[in-house]
Amino acid sequence: MRFLFVIAFLSVSFSSHCQIGKAKSYENPTEVGRLYGGKHVLAYHDIGGGRRQYILSFWNEEYINVQDVKTLSFEATQEDFDYFYSFLLEGYKANKVRSLEVGNAELVTYPDNLGYMDVGVNFKDGTTGKLIFSKRQLAKLFGK
Repeated sequence: MRFLFVIAFLSVSFSSHCQIGKAKSYENPTEVGRLYGGKHVLAYHDIGGGRRQYILSFWNEEYINVQDVKTLSFEATQEDFDYFYSFLLEGYKANKVRSLEVGNAELVTYPDNLGYMDVGVNFKDGTTGKLIFSKRQLAKLFGK
């Protein structure tokens, strides 16, 4: 009898503390743009309600000799996405440092440097990354 009580207690305990949710199925992501043969890729999938889940996967240009891949994920409407692109594009004209929160990171644009803009990516977990774009590369990555 005691054995049955222990088995019943353990089965209730394990089932009530399960941390794995139900699987969701998504279509393959739609690619918006890519640079450097796929070292930087921007893609999305629709999540409903006019919103998309965007994923920017990029080689961290903070280090020259280290292959460090970072991923920035964020939800946005088309209007939000266009605002994000406009913010980055305006960085070529700005003569000051600017920042914008995107997903789990803060993006910091630094003034134009000989036709290229540096974008620092400060993730909320304390890690950092760096992207460097010309206007043409930025447009290509964002599918413009």
